[in-house]
Amino acid sequence: MTIFIDCDGVLADYVGALLDILGKGLTPEDIVDFDFKRCPKLSQVDLHSIHVASHTKGFVQSLDVYEGAREFLTLLRNIDRVVCLTTPTATSKYGMYERAEWLREELGFEDRDIVQCHDKTLCDGEGGVLIDDSINNCVIWPGDAYLVKRPWSATCEVLPALTYTEILAEIGGSDVYQA
Repeated sequence: MTIFIDCDGVLADYVGALLDILGKGLTPEDIVDFDFKRCPKLSQVDLHSIHVASHTKGFVQSLDVYEGAREFLTLLRNIDRVVCLTTPTATSKYGMYERAEWLREELGFEDRDIVQCHDKTLCDGEGGVLIDDSINNCVIWPGDAYLVKRPWSATCEVLPALTYTEILAEIGGSDVYQA
């Protein structure tokens, strides 16, 4: 079984970095939908600022790793091969390169275990599982999918939003880890 794991919102605090750039005192709890355009606390000016920031050289490399993500990855790697399956920012000149570099430097991914693809279902292999914070990606995944609990996924009515610990228990990993 290959474990496919998303990057932004699962391993990297993409939302927190964007909110810091906005400087309006918003928190991740204010982001109630995966689609920023559906978040009532974000104006059109905010959305434009987010777009510009996410396309700026160095943005991706400046992202923080979520608390507990390194330990979560270590435990997942003890179960089976872990491949980062991430959606690139299509119009960013820097995003794909910076994402791969960030994954190598911050989380120890090898190039062969980094896939950047808009249609994640193209990468489903026999028995592969997906760990993602996007409700849509989890729903359309042909195999087992685990939705990471974040403010924008916590109200999902289709799938339970799970913590790292709960995902490990579901996949069959250590029940010792708590995050």
